[in-house]
Amino acid sequence: MNWFRNLKIAPKLMLAFGVVIVLILILAGAGWRGMSSLNEATEAVGNRWMVQLSSSQDLKAAIADYRLQNFRLVLRTSDEAKQKARDQIAISETNVTDLLDSLDFAANEAKAENEKAMLATIRADWEAYVKNTADVTSAYDMGFVDEALDMFLADNRAAYDKVADEILALTTYGLENSTKAREGAADAYGEAKAVILTTLLVSIVLAIALALLIARALANGVRSAVTVANEVAAGRLDNVIDTNRGDEIGDLLKSLKKMQGDLKDRIESERLVAEGNLRIRNALDSASAAVLIAENAGQVIYANLSLQARFKEIEEQIAAEVPGFTMDSFIGNSLEQFSSLPSLNPDTLAALETSSVAEAAFAGRVFQITATPIANEGGERIGTLVDFVDRTVEVAVEKEVQGVVDATTRGDFSHAIAEAGKQGFFLTLAKSLNAGFAGTAGTLTEIRRVMGLLAEGDLTASMKGQFQGQFGEIRDAIDTTVSQLRDLIQQIQQSAGQINTAASEIAAGNQDLSARTEQQAANLEETAASMEELTSTVKQNADSARQANQLASGAAGVAEQGGEVVGRVVTTMVEIEKSSKRVADIISTIDGIAFQTNIL
Repeated sequence: MNWFRNLKIAPKLMLAFGVVIVLILILAGAGWRGMSSLNEATEAVGNRWMVQLSSSQDLKAAIADYRLQNFRLVLRTSDEAKQKARDQIAISETNVTDLLDSLDFAANEAKAENEKAMLATIRADWEAYVKNTADVTSAYDMGFVDEALDMFLADNRAAYDKVADEILALTTYGLENSTKAREGAADAYGEAKAVILTTLLVSIVLAIALALLIARALANGVRSAVTVANEVAAGRLDNVIDTNRGDEIGDLLKSLKKMQGDLKDRIESERLVAEGNLRIRNALDSASAAVLIAENAGQVIYANLSLQARFKEIEEQIAAEVPGFTMDSFIGNSLEQFSSLPSLNPDTLAALETSSVAEAAFAGRVFQITATPIANEGGERIGTLVDFVDRTVEVAVEKEVQGVVDATTRGDFSHAIAEAGKQGFFLTLAKSLNAGFAGTAGTLTEIRRVMGLLAEGDLTASMKGQFQGQFGEIRDAIDTTVSQLRDLIQQIQQSAGQINTAASEIAAGNQDLSARTEQQAANLEETAASMEELTSTVKQNADSARQANQLASGAAGVAEQGGEVVGRVVTTMVEIEKSSKRVADIISTIDGIAFQTNIL
């Protein structure tokens, strides 16, 4: 029966209806056959034999009336009575003839040879009887009244009885055939009834069998589908589903199997997503950040524990700016109530395409509000994530640090960040900055001390204390500068001594030169005097010339010695210039260090 099991529902129903239709046709055929047989029997009884019996009775009555009217003719009656009798006899003869003709026609139509023979005999005996009756009436008309009456009662009666017996036989024949026809009708009725009942019973059995078969096939399939559906509805997704059926139930089971697999995969996927969402929710609830999630219309659908705690803490301050605000009714309400925060306006949030960061003072606090649009896998906007960062303490610390930094940029290191009331990062920041400022101030103080000693001419000064990093580099640079400056001063002193010696020698040479020049001047004066006396004596001129030549030679030697001294002075000045350049470089380095110190 697998072929029937694999049939689609429509072919199954069409097959069932086809079988039912065939059974109905068989039942109709049986009924038609029975009704036809019954109709034939009924027609035979009603249209054939009942008519034949009726005609036979009418024929018998017509012949009897014919005899009665002829009997009146042989009686002593009035002429009027006799005339009526003759008229009635003519009618009776016509009736008998018509009835015989009608019976003959029926017998010919039915092709009943026996009946036709009987009717021929009746017709012949009737004609003989009519002739005999005519003889009787003729005898009566001729005046043989008694003889006519005797003939009427003897031979004529015998002829009449013969015709009457034959009509009775015809009637009996009709009754017998009528009975047979009735019995045939009864048999046809019984047969039709039996056939109809049998066909009806078989039809009912087959219909019930088909109905049970189809119902069983459908019910089992539907029951299996319902069972699977109930199991799936109950959350059991490991059902074994038979998909070997080829009908719509099989298609349904295949769909259920696919649905079960898809649902299992979807549930597993949704379980993973739910676990992920739960982890995210737990993470958000455990996070220190205060966040909320709002729908596209601005309705708050989630707020983590941190935000609830913070808003609960400043609930009164929020209520002062947002009339009617309570943390208990916050989730489910719209962000429109925060009209003092433009960044939380639902229309502004709905228009966001990327994260938006804004800082605003609210409820006595300073919040950094970050709004980020949330989209599903298809890129459709489904809400907004809003992150509240309380920057009240940060802003206060920023202002405090900015004030201290501004003071240090002015060279005022007397300020410090208050550590009282701070904790965590801000306390660590305050301590670190204060330590940094104190270290910088100490380093600058030590640099100022060393520079002051240098300014006082103490070239043995150096920075005292532990210095690290750039402060250590500055200390090393200052110590190196002081050492080099000390060496430079010593070189300058040495150069100055050499310059002093050279200057003394130059002064002595100058004095000697001056003396010699004075001597030369005196000699020149003498030469002039001698020149005046030149005219007096050549010898004196020659002597004076010789003395002048000696003095010139001496002046040339002195001048040569003066040139050497001047060369040494020039060399000394070059060295002093170089030393001055080195001093200028040292001073520039010191200025740079002082500048960096001021920056620090």
